[in-house]
Amino acid sequence: MNKLIPILFSAAALLSASDVRTDREVLSAVNSFKQAVVAKDRPALERLLHPDLTYGHTDGHLETKAQVLDRVTDPKVNYSAIDVSDAAVRVYGQVALVTAKLAFHIKANGAESVADLTALDVWIKGPKGWQLAGRQLTRPPK
Repeated sequence: MNKLIPILFSAAALLSASDVRTDREVLSAVNSFKQAVVAKDRPALERLLHPDLTYGHTDGHLETKAQVLDRVTDPKVNYSAIDVSDAAVRVYGQVALVTAKLAFHIKANGAESVADLTALDVWIKGPKGWQLAGRQLTRPPK
């Protein structure tokens, strides 16, 4: 029995290291998505967005992958930055849920505004790595 205890602790440490590594992979995908949106990097967005993406806005409007790609890469839409804070990752096998606060810095008509929102993202790991399959944005309570 005494020999089993170190093995159990070693297994728990490996699982924890694996969990941390997976969380980092998911957060790296979130960061890559943020950078691709700001840079209007369509090839990166194509890779990061799942084909069955559902992107929900605060007004209830839903977008597909094609609609998100068109909106984000439209020359009239300019995100100068996207700040992500309080991100939390929960991984369930090949699916990860990410909750976070987002601040979208938007430039339009010579003025800049900031949209402070909260998000629930669904990321799925497949052959292309982690891809955003769902996002629901909400306005935080005042």
